Parts: sequence; C-alpha cells; structure tokens
Amino acid sequence: MDNFINCLTVLNDTDAWSLDGSYSPKTCIDLDSIVIFNEGVDIKEKEFIDKYDFKKKCVSWQN
Repeated sequence: MDNFINCLTVLNDTDAWSLDGSYSPKTCIDLDSIVIFNEGVDIKEKEFIDKYDFKKKCVSWQN
C-alpha cells in the first residue's frame, strides 16, 4: 500500500503512478480518461446495479 500511495501523482488531469520516482510522462502508468471514455464498455446503470445487487450487500454490511 505504501508504494501505491508514495508513487501516486497527477498527470494530464488524472491519477498516475511513477514506479521509478522520475514522474516522467514517458514512464508513468496513468489512467487515460480519453481512452477509457472512447474504448470503455457502455453499460446501463440499472443493469450494473442489478448485476451486483448493491442494496443487498449494503444491508449485509450494516449487520
């Protein structure tokens, strides 16, 4: 967990991790929001909620 937190930075307005400590755009691992938007899977909110049944899980977490 320490590596995750210590390597975290912001690059191109999104989270990025610099595993070598250089914080160089060429070596950072980043979440490219444009790629995620263009290539991500489009699902309907109801399908997502029904698939994972969040209400049921939330109730069990409270007990």
